[in-house]
Amino acid sequence: MSKQNTSSKGFAPWRWLKRMFFGASKEYTLADERYDSPGKLAVKRFFRNPLAVIALAILVGMFLFVFIGPIFAPVDLTETGSEMLHVNVRPTMSLMKLPDDMKDGAVDISSRGTFTIGVSTDGNMYTWGYYTHTKDPKLNPLNIPDEVKNAKIVHAAAGTDHAVAISEDGHVYAWGAYDNGQYGWDGSMIASARKQPEELMGDNTIDASQVRQLVAGNQVTAILMEDGTIYAWGNDGLNATNLSSVIKHGKKESKLVKLAFTNDGLYGIDEDGNFVPGKSSKFNTITIQDENGQKMSKSKGNAVDPFDALETHGADAIRWYFYSNSAPWLPNRFYDKAVTEGQRKFLGTIWNTYAFFVLYANIDEFDATKYQLEYDKLSVMDKWILSKLNSLVKSVDSYLNDYKIPETTRVLEEFVDDLSNWYVRRSRERFWAKGMEQDKINAYMTLYTCLVTLCKVAAPMIPFMTEEIYLNLVKSIDKDAPESIHLCDYPVADETYIDKELEKNMDEVLKIVVIGRACRNAANIKNRQPIGKMYVKAPFEVPEFFKEIIEDELNVKAVEFTDDVRAYSSYSFKPQLKTVGPKYGKLLGQIRQALSAIDGNAAMDELNANGMLTFDFGGEKVELTKDDLLIDIAQTEGFESASDNGVTVVLDTNLSPELIEEGFVRELISKIQTMRKEAGFEVMDKITVSSEGNDKIAALLDKNSDTVKAEVLATDIISGEIKGYSKEWNINGETVTLGVSKN
Repeated sequence: MSKQNTSSKGFAPWRWLKRMFFGASKEYTLADERYDSPGKLAVKRFFRNPLAVIALAILVGMFLFVFIGPIFAPVDLTETGSEMLHVNVRPTMSLMKLPDDMKDGAVDISSRGTFTIGVSTDGNMYTWGYYTHTKDPKLNPLNIPDEVKNAKIVHAAAGTDHAVAISEDGHVYAWGAYDNGQYGWDGSMIASARKQPEELMGDNTIDASQVRQLVAGNQVTAILMEDGTIYAWGNDGLNATNLSSVIKHGKKESKLVKLAFTNDGLYGIDEDGNFVPGKSSKFNTITIQDENGQKMSKSKGNAVDPFDALETHGADAIRWYFYSNSAPWLPNRFYDKAVTEGQRKFLGTIWNTYAFFVLYANIDEFDATKYQLEYDKLSVMDKWILSKLNSLVKSVDSYLNDYKIPETTRVLEEFVDDLSNWYVRRSRERFWAKGMEQDKINAYMTLYTCLVTLCKVAAPMIPFMTEEIYLNLVKSIDKDAPESIHLCDYPVADETYIDKELEKNMDEVLKIVVIGRACRNAANIKNRQPIGKMYVKAPFEVPEFFKEIIEDELNVKAVEFTDDVRAYSSYSFKPQLKTVGPKYGKLLGQIRQALSAIDGNAAMDELNANGMLTFDFGGEKVELTKDDLLIDIAQTEGFESASDNGVTVVLDTNLSPELIEEGFVRELISKIQTMRKEAGFEVMDKITVSSEGNDKIAALLDKNSDTVKAEVLATDIISGEIKGYSKEWNINGETVTLGVSKN
């Protein structure tokens, strides 16, 4: 038996250490390495180097200490005291632990960037993390103001550079960096920002119990209430305040229940789970839908070529449609009919009013630079429309500052309607007057001022039409005027022209006129047929001048305001089954009988005064509001009445022979004016009127020849033969052929 080599014997770890630190015989090493792979050989040689092994051991130790050690032995830095919470130290895994005072419970917590704020169950507020954007302690959101420390806080939010809190008593506090109105700085730390909503500007308090959520963004702050109302203020560059109108729009269907900020805007979720985007300063995707609310797509075949649409409607019409239909940041339906309707109602009305002015200004060679608008010499109608104009400028300026685009379009549409369908229509005879007396100059200057100012106000929305009108009305007669309307200063409201009492009176006149027209339609009496008398019951009475407007507008000989119209109409009541049935089902028969037996006028007075009718059926009390009743007006023979919003109008529909004759004459004048237009006559052309085929009509024309001649610019009226352009008419059952010929 051969003798074994003892050099390889011994305890294996000892042999490994011996070779590492003390080496081994060359023969042993070479013999061992003959059978090793290159990788294994490299590892062996690494571990034979003492320095390499020591470095590896240090690295492993550092890893175990930093990453594994805290699991078994965490370091609680909050144990050093509460002041540690406010030290500007970058948060790590250990530093992100809640403060001790919040471990028992928190009512709110918010984090933004590098710091966090929280509110404990006892109403105290805490901050932790770090903030290095400023060295000014007053602008550091981690430094809680004394006012907040001494208050019981129920809501808190962290912005990028500021913090906001709401106390239990409804005070709104904010602190940190102030640069864009995200909280306001008045020394008391109470929020009074530049864009703070009106609801919070009184005593700077809100109902804290109704606050659903408080959020803060980059340079903005917002409060969401339980009823879905949102208050937002701060940097308009992010358009955070615009979400107020988004929410108001959304509340029609579902209120908001959740808000969130990003650097690009404010977003919400409504109670139906729908996503509600706010206006973003950077990114804002608008979905254009078809008439049926489907997203436009080439694959669906409902896409519209924008250039075809521009060619068909024009840029101004399309711009106006999108502005007026809904907020620009909301989905919008697009179809030709809707665009055409807006074009007709607004753009068409502006253009027709402008064309009316140009027509008569050219006839009279009127030059606005040669006259001045003298307020003291103006009529009531002139003062009224100028008051409306300056109120418009004030409203539009306010709405545009708050990005309320649809609201802006509505007030513009209302003014254009008032200007065209009320002011111009009621002032036409002033433009027809001969010569250039002061009243005619006032009419021209008032309408000119309204048109020019209106164009400047509407120029950002309808740039092309307003530019064309401006160049013709202003630049053509004033060479020193700016080259373009878009180079003009935006109008500023002149408060001295605003007369709210005058506007109120005219609004009441318009209300009465609308109801009066409804009465005419119900009685089937044409507008050109004069009516003897009209009675008005209203909570107001307008001055005599405005009564004359009502009389002229409704073609009524006399208007009388009265407190009692019982002699002309009465009310009848029936139960509204869908509301009364569920509440008083077993008493329904008794209720129906009681309503049929009551004095209608007295019941209506009670309903208007108390808001309900009350009954007692065997000890069971019944209260019926207007929603529980079907109300009809019972008409007295020979009278027609209508009511709306506390105003009742009664027309005396009994027509005397004199009134009937006057109605015939007015119809004849209307038909002749129509024939003038159809024959292509100019506005100032003198004509001859002829009639044939009806002796009654011929007699009426002869009897009222002066009136007819003055209205239609006729020099002569003949009967028994027809001259010029002719047409057969049926006037109130009388068939006649009329003719018009230019002199």
